[in-house]
Amino acid sequence: MNLHKKLLDVSINSENEVDKSIATIICDNFRFSKFLKIKDLADCCHVSQSTITRFCNRYGLNGYNELVTLLKMQKKEFSLNGESTFINKSPDMSNSNLLIDELKELNNYIDLINDITQKLFLAENVYIVSSRDISCIIRSFVDFLLSININVIYIENPIHLVNIVKSNFKNEDILLTFISGTGNNKIIEIIRQVFMKINYKYCFTSTRQKSNFANFFETFLIWNQKNNKNNYFYRNLLVQYVISLLTISIIKKID
Repeated sequence: MNLHKKLLDVSINSENEVDKSIATIICDNFRFSKFLKIKDLADCCHVSQSTITRFCNRYGLNGYNELVTLLKMQKKEFSLNGESTFINKSPDMSNSNLLIDELKELNNYIDLINDITQKLFLAENVYIVSSRDISCIIRSFVDFLLSININVIYIENPIHLVNIVKSNFKNEDILLTFISGTGNNKIIEIIRQVFMKINYKYCFTSTRQKSNFANFFETFLIWNQKNNKNNYFYRNLLVQYVISLLTISIIKKID
């Protein structure tokens, strides 16, 4: 069984959003010869370790250890045979001009980025919620904020946001929400329940989901998904670019 090819297929075509998220993160790390521990993978996907095990079982494996062992063997075979591990995931660069246009458009949001930066330093707490498929990117940003002593709470299970807003949210606290891909109905519904009680809230999302967050204080658009069939690659690239803009703004504020 070509496990890598199977996981790629799941990451692209599966109708099960949890399976799709798990397979996507495994494949992305596989490209760079990285094999996450089961706990780290579960954290990235916002699921339990038992969910990862059941995922492996569904595809004929005894568990996550067997999955990693087989992938390492296939990675070695790819290297020996000179095969690429980027198959079916490389972007169609015929749309590169669209990407360049989007990157330029993101630079128009510098004032908003600086406003967010200002509020990050004034807030007693910074709460961050994200969709599963970009959680690893957002976690790196969370780690950066913690390293400069900003009190940030990454909410892995969005349902906890309701209780936090009811009991702990302060007037100057800020909520950053990063939403991409599909299968985010639960997050959207929870945000709708609490947004009126939060003064400073920013949503980083796509044009496709803009209407779901129309009442937010500010909405930051990441990507016009109608313009590109390779949404996954470009979406992640643009999310990383947005995080870079935020990080640069924060560093300038510190200096």
